[in-house]
Amino acid sequence: MFRTRPGRSLILIVLSGLLYTLLLIPVSSPLQAENNASGALLILQKGPYRETGLPFFPRDLTPYFKAEYSLREDKFEVYFLEDDLDELKSWDLADCTVKAGELSVDGSRYYYRPFGNGGCLIYRAEAGFDLCSLIPAFERRFNYFMGTTPEWLLPPFPAIVEL
Repeated sequence: MFRTRPGRSLILIVLSGLLYTLLLIPVSSPLQAENNASGALLILQKGPYRETGLPFFPRDLTPYFKAEYSLREDKFEVYFLEDDLDELKSWDLADCTVKAGELSVDGSRYYYRPFGNGGCLIYRAEAGFDLCSLIPAFERRFNYFMGTTPEWLLPPFPAIVEL
């Protein structure tokens, strides 16, 4: 007859129960999290990094910080300027739930939003992408990180934003 020591049988029972429990728990991945019931996720793909020359102004040397995000298969960009631009005051008023200036250039749409510190945020996406729906959630997270980071070398663009 096969016999094990009493301590080993207890270890085998505990390990078997643990393995059974782990098999019952669904494994989640970032792709599953993106399609969760609580909302879609904006995911930082690249940045922030410093650039000069806004793409919608010819011969422009304005410095800004840029971050690139994805929302499912769609891509969009966010620019953070430390100073407000006088040229942006002539933009059209966007049809959004938030007050924003809108500009269309070469198949892209830009949305301008003043920022509390005298700077501004500019969002860029291809025509047809609904920027208005993501601006409030993005700015809520961005403002939170700006408030918790009084001194920064790069603006604290959030890595993930739940819509």
